[in-house]
Amino acid sequence: MLDLTELASVKTIDTTTVVFTLKAPRITFPNTLAVLGIVPEHTYKAEIYGRAPVGSGPFRLLSWTEGEQAIVKPNPCYYGAKSAFSKVTFLFTKDDSTYAAAKAGKLDVATMSNALAGGVPVGMGLVDAKTVDNRGLAFPMQPDTGRKTDKGYPIGNNVTSDPAIRKAVNVALDRKALAAAVLNAFGRPAYGPADDLPWDNPNHRLADADPAAARKILADAGWKPGADGVLEKNGIRAKFSV
Repeated sequence: MLDLTELASVKTIDTTTVVFTLKAPRITFPNTLAVLGIVPEHTYKAEIYGRAPVGSGPFRLLSWTEGEQAIVKPNPCYYGAKSAFSKVTFLFTKDDSTYAAAKAGKLDVATMSNALAGGVPVGMGLVDAKTVDNRGLAFPMQPDTGRKTDKGYPIGNNVTSDPAIRKAVNVALDRKALAAAVLNAFGRPAYGPADDLPWDNPNHRLADADPAAARKILADAGWKPGADGVLEKNGIRAKFSV
């Protein structure tokens, strides 16, 4: 699902021109538009939509066995360079199965997880693609009021609702260590939600880990060490689950 609430109106000018008017300037809208699925009206039917995809890309779907494989062939109407392949088969397998098939020489190209990417099978090479797929932690910003979700989880948190806690985590977090350990060194630290994208602002990126600065943020906000060393404030311990 895409959020199009910022879209005010759409107007067709001629057979090849469409004007999108937004409620306010939004530099990221072209990115939303780029992944917006626009299809011919006759294909937009509940019983087939999403099961018989159409598009203007370099390939057409030849067959699809859900959960197993998809086979595509070159699109003769594609406007760009023609594919060198007469047919491409995509296999939907789990990491271990994919790795085993690659080692057995049954695959030409394989997408590997960070955990397995270090063991390149004989006869294959490693292609390290630079992408922007940033992940982060989202903390509750409201205090715990006793309310719960439908699944029984508390709504709000008395620790993370303090801005000082959230700021301290941002400042203390060692992103380089996370990239090295969690991503098995097949990743890079993320310092903002849009690193290196056209709308990225390098001046607003978070700095490298600074534990001393984090401690000062917490101390200035009134968080003090308890008897066991865990910070406390107003009887609340600075402890929460991630």
